[in-house]
Amino acid sequence: GTEIVSASTDSSLKLWSAQPGGGLTCTYGGHRNEKNFVGLATSSNYVSCGSEDNCVYTYYKAVSSPLIAYSFSSGNPIAGEEAEDANQFVSSVCWCPKYPSTLLAANSQGIIKVLELC
Repeated sequence: GTEIVSASTDSSLKLWSAQPGGGLTCTYGGHRNEKNFVGLATSSNYVSCGSEDNCVYTYYKAVSSPLIAYSFSSGNPIAGEEAEDANQFVSSVCWCPKYPSTLLAANSQGIIKVLELC
């Protein structure tokens, strides 16, 4: 491709043009990343990453603030027991090549979510 996305522990993502003479295109913020690898995935129009607040964030490439954030929760949601745990974080994200609006995400507790961007 002609773009590169970088992640930093200052809680920012940066989109760079890989074209000759290109440079920084956009800086994204809103997620939290200070010490853990929180995952990073791109699609043709979106950049998604995990966060140390146990959320997954998706950015539209042309906009620096999150388009959407999805919060993971601990406990048993089927039994109605949901609680936040400050030690959990989203550690992996991946766009599905066969279904371009589908994002898979997993957190540090092994919980996997299949999310659909509508």
